[in-house]
Amino acid sequence: MAKVRKKIRRDRDRFLTLIDHPKFVSSRGHRQFTTDAAQLRSPSRISSPLTPTLSPENPGEREEEIFTEINLSANGLRDVIGNLLDVYGIPRESLQIFLREDRDAEARDSEERIRR
Repeated sequence: MAKVRKKIRRDRDRFLTLIDHPKFVSSRGHRQFTTDAAQLRSPSRISSPLTPTLSPENPGEREEEIFTEINLSANGLRDVIGNLLDVYGIPRESLQIFLREDRDAEARDSEERIRR
């Protein structure tokens, strides 16, 4: 999460455009990103109030916090990641996701071979 916060601070204006971006607003009006946590079913803060970001134009003025929906299916999460890559111009082929290996998979395979 720290890396996400750092990137948001670096390019906050660009990130704020995601709030109203059509790829992140459903046909029913549900938003993936918002400054109002009450708009989300399961919100998670992605800009921390503990490290407030100050507006460069108005020193001393605190910018709004950003929240995202976290109650997503695997397919929903895949879609959000894909849309983020598209919006930021990152080729989808450049993303690699590594899943933790099931520690018991090898033992189960051995047991099945023995039973056969």
